[in-house]
Order: sequence, then structure tokens, then C-alpha cells
Amino acid sequence: MIVGCGRMGEAHAQLLQEDKRAHVIGFFDESEAAAVRLRDQCSSDAAVFGSFDEALASDSDAVVIATPTGCHHDQIAAVLSGGRHVLAEKPLAQRREEIIDLIRMTEVHPQQHCVLGYQRRFWKNHRFLRDEVESGKWGKVRSVTFVNNEHWEAGIGRTWRDDPSMNFGGFLGDAGSHKIDALMYITGRQPDRLFAMTQNSGSRVEITASVTGTLEGGIPLTLAFTGNAHSYYEELLIHCDDADLILRDDRVFIARKNVVESVALPIDQSGPLSTANPVSGLLDILCGVATNPSPFSCALPVFDVTAAMLKSASDGLPLRLR
Repeated sequence: MIVGCGRMGEAHAQLLQEDKRAHVIGFFDESEAAAVRLRDQCSSDAAVFGSFDEALASDSDAVVIATPTGCHHDQIAAVLSGGRHVLAEKPLAQRREEIIDLIRMTEVHPQQHCVLGYQRRFWKNHRFLRDEVESGKWGKVRSVTFVNNEHWEAGIGRTWRDDPSMNFGGFLGDAGSHKIDALMYITGRQPDRLFAMTQNSGSRVEITASVTGTLEGGIPLTLAFTGNAHSYYEELLIHCDDADLILRDDRVFIARKNVVESVALPIDQSGPLSTANPVSGLLDILCGVATNPSPFSCALPVFDVTAAMLKSASDGLPLRLR
């Protein structure tokens, strides 16, 4: 069942439609027209529910939550209380105490699988880099630089994403949360000191952020988030003793002695069109062929780092996280 029939609800519905292990039984959105449109597009025999309570009363095994962030806590809590598995879009919730509550609920309901939609944790390129760093084969990490550009601001006008009460941190907290999570997932380290500057650039929420600091162990860290760029570009550089590990627009490179070599990875298992994604991941988990790489618990460090960046920017001062 799909709850929330906007852009991400549509993306998840299409992936479910393409996977023979799943069948979408219904759609719910506060806009019934949006639910009808997505039903007609993806699963013509599915129901359109008139309320969230009606959707919960349906006979579904799992629920996709793709509503605005401010709705997540109560909806996910209701789904878990109803005995269903859940795939939740990020961010998990709007407030720290809500995230902690949902994590505790997963502990109370261990028989239900809960996947958070950090798709990069499922991608081959990110898993490869994580393994390379973890192996230590290239020596210690010396420094990390991460550049993130998206044409994000252009699409948020008159939507919940431009409402600070519903989109904590703007670009940094929304699309940027993928990058913050990826940083910690790949390096296996969390930031311990940060100094940030942000700008709203005419919007009601944060659009750009420049961040310097250190990861655990005193590793220098530089981050740039530009949500009003004219194109998509992502580059992560992990500088180690004996090589640079590079992720550039979903392609992986290893640089040694001023020679940069591409790493051959399956092209269909990384990037926005990857066959490895939270939807296929949840189905793999339900079928017993995989473990969960993106549990709800990974939401808390992302929230804490985002909150620290915003506080540093607001106070104009560096901040120690731990």
C-alpha cells in the first residue's frame, strides 16, 4: 500500500509494479485526485482509500510512507501498531524525540521490518567504497571532501518542502540528508566538530550550506551543499595514505601516483535507476535473502549532524558534537 502519492510515492509505486514479488493493493493521499492518478498509472485494480484510517483497515502486508516529513511519526507508528512492515521516506521524522520514539517502536516490534529510504546504502558503488575504506588496504583516511549540487530549489515553490515547519533544514535536511548519511555510511565515522554557514537564497528554507570540520579521529572534513545549482553534480573524495577513493556522479575511481583509474561496477546497481534500491531491498528482506542495510536507527545520527550544522550557522560559531 502506498501512503503519499507525490513524486516519491510514484517512484516507489513504479518499482513495486515492476517487481513480480509485490502487488500494490491501494493508494491514499490527502489529495484524492493524486491517489486516483497514481492508481490509474500504476495499478488499475488497486483501491483508492478515502482516509488514512480506511487505508490502515485494508489487508496489506507492508506500507510505503511517502508523505511530508511532518506526517511521518504518527503514520509510521500507526502502521507498526497495526502489525505491518514499513518503508519510510527520509527524513524519518521532523523532531529528534519522534525519531527516537520510532526507533524504540522497531525494538518493540522486532518481527516487523522497517526500512528507511536511504537508497545509497543499497547501491553497489557506495557499498564498494565502504568496503575499501573498512579494509584499510589504502591506509588511513587523511581527509574527506564532499560536493553536492542539485537543481532543487526550482521545484519546491508552494510545496511543503519550502515550509520550515515541515522541512527541517531545507535542502540540507531533505535531499542533503542522503549525502550526510552516505558520508557516515562509507567512512564509518561521524563528524565531531563543525562550522557551518547557510543561506536561504530567497526561499523560506535553507538552500545552500558550506561546512568545515573534522570526522572522528581528527580527519579534516569539507562539505558543500548547493540546492540552487543549474545541474546535478556529486563528488566525494576520500583521501587515504596510499590512494584517493573518488565517487563522481555515481562512478567510482581510484587515484594513485597521479593516475586516476575507473572501477568497473555493474551499471544497473547504482544511481537513481538502480535495481538495488529500498523497494527491492525491503522485498529481499521479506523473502529472507538479505538483511536490512538501512534501519530506522541510521536516522538519528543524520538528524543530529544536520541540527548541529544549522545551530552552528545560526550562532556563527563552531560546534563540538561529542
